[in-house]
Amino acid sequence: MISIRCARPHRLWEPMVKDLAAAYRAGSRVVLLVPEQYTLQAERDLLRDLSLPGFFRIDILSPSRLEYRVFNAFGSDGRARIDERGKAVALTRALQREKDRLQFYAGAQERPGFIKRMGQLLSTLKLLQIQPQDLLRAAGEAETAGENKPLWHKLRDTAMILEGYEELLAGRFADREDIALDMRARLAHGRMFEGTEVFVYGFDLLTEAFSQVLYIIAAQAKSLHISMVSDKAQAEDGDAFSGARQSVFHLMEGLKERHLEYQFQWYEAPHPRLPDDLAHLEKNLLSLNEMHYRDTPAHIRLYAGPTPYREVQRVAQLIMQEARRGVALDDMMLLCGSLPVYRGLIESTCQSYGIPCYVADKLTLSAHRVPRYLLAALRCAADGYRQEDVTEMIKSGLSPLTREEGWEIENYALRYGIRQRKWLVSFTRGQEEERVKAEALRLKLIKPVESLHRALARSVSAAESLAAVRAFLEESGVPRRAEALEKELDRAGLQKELIQLRQVFDQLDEMFEQMAALMGDERIPLKHFPLWLENGLSERELAALPPSAGHVQAGQLGNLLPHRPRVVFVLGLNDGILAAPEDGLLTQEETKEAE
Repeated sequence: MISIRCARPHRLWEPMVKDLAAAYRAGSRVVLLVPEQYTLQAERDLLRDLSLPGFFRIDILSPSRLEYRVFNAFGSDGRARIDERGKAVALTRALQREKDRLQFYAGAQERPGFIKRMGQLLSTLKLLQIQPQDLLRAAGEAETAGENKPLWHKLRDTAMILEGYEELLAGRFADREDIALDMRARLAHGRMFEGTEVFVYGFDLLTEAFSQVLYIIAAQAKSLHISMVSDKAQAEDGDAFSGARQSVFHLMEGLKERHLEYQFQWYEAPHPRLPDDLAHLEKNLLSLNEMHYRDTPAHIRLYAGPTPYREVQRVAQLIMQEARRGVALDDMMLLCGSLPVYRGLIESTCQSYGIPCYVADKLTLSAHRVPRYLLAALRCAADGYRQEDVTEMIKSGLSPLTREEGWEIENYALRYGIRQRKWLVSFTRGQEEERVKAEALRLKLIKPVESLHRALARSVSAAESLAAVRAFLEESGVPRRAEALEKELDRAGLQKELIQLRQVFDQLDEMFEQMAALMGDERIPLKHFPLWLENGLSERELAALPPSAGHVQAGQLGNLLPHRPRVVFVLGLNDGILAAPEDGLLTQEETKEAE
């Protein structure tokens, strides 16, 4: 039995839990599939709502955990796996190799975000099993039709990039898409879900990759129950649910093609706990037609602050009021239209008000101070000490200079115009005492960088290039400074930052291992090293443990999954903040033409 239930937000949890409990009490093995970020919270929610002494026959799995289970049970092929970091490095190498043949994307690898967007496009092509020759055929057909000339060049360039990328992997490495294909083949053969009742909950969309997994599960499981937040197209705000609705319809078409019978239901239950004003807002917030609420709202407050700081300060005051009124901190949630704008303000303001607060965000690995220092040093070694790179090294807090020494040499450089190759010659400007002190600091700062430059220049393999980077970190004293910083963070109670710091060196080692494997006996060219490494590091995030009890949770609107909070504060809900994301490398119109 396959059942698909769609409803508006906050209507699906209770009926899903009721069905899950019935399956469990009937003696079935039960699996709940949830998004990556929801696994721990789902366990807590089930413990609270199932009213069972334990659930030994219930598995709560995210897609990545499911993948681990499949490979652990049925094995995997012998190819070395690369994650998004390794993929970015391989893609950057492929672009470098093909640069003289490219037309539309010539030189594009230097543009911010291009590697990520091209990686996403290649992922889609591999998922759909589209080959380079298919793209070349489509480009030829578009050219023959004489329409949309940019599309011809885009498709041709993409075909060459995909071909070059696949040649680099060449049966030795498996990226995310290769791993997913292997996992699905083993899942289908192993019949892991035979006799199991499977529930799917919490996903915003059913992606093509996840749908392929669901088809396999549907053919094996005793039952499959899918709950999706969506509404009919004719609803007042039906356009807001179009993505989820289309993904569900696409899944149903796939089930039909595989001759798998299913039942579909629009679950019409009203929201069980909303007051009238909140129910009106929930129904009409995203509606194209204005529907005025006739009474005075009792549960909604608006505040227009002149600055983000005043917004956050007002929210902190309201949190204190609600806490004095008896609302637990766990039952309050803070959502941001743009978390990067508000993160620092939230943390500092809550600290000053004595409010325990957990900001649910992930820091990109390339944005952490350790990789930032390393990347700045590599750019100095390759590019000749641009001012912004020297400043980055100094301000990272990980250079051989103390904070005060950093201020002194930065002021000296600004005062006397020290930039580019002037950092490589002795300082001659200023009074004797000032000059001598600044010269000593110059040598202290650039000595490890120049050692790095010489070691990279004479390297003949990727292993030697990466050994030079490790030696640079040691000579700069980065591990020692990181250890001291770790103790400071622990004393200050900054557990999230402490956990992120402890992950950095492991993540760097994994990145280096993938680079060494992908490069083999080839050396890493000095002029390309910073870009290749940054592209890889930008694809990884540093995670943190979920909050302990007694904390207000804060996070990006749309990324945090609230479950029955009593009070919600929304910050920075300015015009345009909920605008649609930008197109990929192919616009929607070009994608339709290519199809």
